Amino acid sequence: PRAGRPNAVVELYVHDRQSGGRTKVDLGDNTDIYLARVNWSADGRTLYVQRQSRDQKTLDLLSVDPTTGASRVISTQRSDAWVALTNHFRALDNGDFIWSSEESGWRHLYLYNREGRRLRAITRGDWPVKSLDGVNQATGEVFFTASMRDGRELPIEQQLFRASLRRTMVPVAVTPEGGWWSASVNKTGTAYVGNYTDLNTPTQSALYRADGTFVRWIEENRLDADHPMYPYVSRRQTPTFGTLESDGETLVWQMTTPPGFDPSKTYPVVMQVYGGPGVGGGVRRSWQPATSQLLTEAGYIVFRLDNRGEGDRSAAFKQALYLKMGQPEITDQVLAADYLRTLPFVDDDRIAAMGWSYGGFMTLHMLTEPEMGLASAISGAPVTDWRLYDTHYTERYMSTPEANA
Repeated sequence: PRAGRPNAVVELYVHDRQSGGRTKVDLGDNTDIYLARVNWSADGRTLYVQRQSRDQKTLDLLSVDPTTGASRVISTQRSDAWVALTNHFRALDNGDFIWSSEESGWRHLYLYNREGRRLRAITRGDWPVKSLDGVNQATGEVFFTASMRDGRELPIEQQLFRASLRRTMVPVAVTPEGGWWSASVNKTGTAYVGNYTDLNTPTQSALYRADGTFVRWIEENRLDADHPMYPYVSRRQTPTFGTLESDGETLVWQMTTPPGFDPSKTYPVVMQVYGGPGVGGGVRRSWQPATSQLLTEAGYIVFRLDNRGEGDRSAAFKQALYLKMGQPEITDQVLAADYLRTLPFVDDDRIAAMGWSYGGFMTLHMLTEPEMGLASAISGAPVTDWRLYDTHYTERYMSTPEANA
């Protein structure tokens, strides 16, 4: 359904595979809600349901008796903007569960008992947990990914960390720093498949023990003579990274110059942009896409800035665009264009932009924003009218056309 239009009415049932009977779950009297997540307790005696309000400012956790369908709210999260959904709910064998919240301003993991009473924080600090990857219930270890080093947010890198169910501790890095890690941890929390990339390493996949010890390759993706990128490796340019400040927030950027770069000359620039919420930022210490090399080979400087609203950062950073998509993001991209024009090797009159999806929406705004001064742009699959986009995505950030014309 388009923003502001009626949603489907969703019902939840528990099906008994032996008797064939079905029990309807009580989701409340209001049918204009989202059935966001459903999880079983470890013993199967409780069903946990996450129920989100239509305006997405309230997320209730319901405890359901699967034999009767009776439900009660045991925990609630609220926000003046929106409560983001995650896959961070994890039921434990002893009846406790893990769930995450952004109430501190940063997403962190918390331990609750079966009645929804919070027992303790598992993580804390001025950096966000990005995914809950696994739990070893025998040792009490909790594995998660975050963009953090030495207790400080570091958006351009990502690592796997471990914390504890039993006490709030300083997280310990499981994987080395310097690049971008993701992980799939096994059910017992004793091993994981780790995927790694950095500026000089195409994504590799391997099996590791829970302490980070390498076991064997799944896909080494070795950058040798048989690799399709090998003929171009000698001309790959290493990006430089930096920051800009905007409205009290630190924005990260990266810049890649052409082969044979001469700072005494001037070069055209292509600004690559996504700019929107819901995915990780594009500025990172990882293997760079072939498009970037195609452009640098053609003599362009490739530049990217993660504006406010983009990436897994603080709640305030993400919510800066609430009810005003296409405004703070463009302000930040103008800031980036102004910065580029201070560089003596940038051709001020030859700055372009390109983006896809939300990046297409951003590119159209950048193209029609006089302060950007773009020479040209490529907009792929743009959203051109939020009134025609879907309910759950659009209303999360923009409310409805009736409430926010």
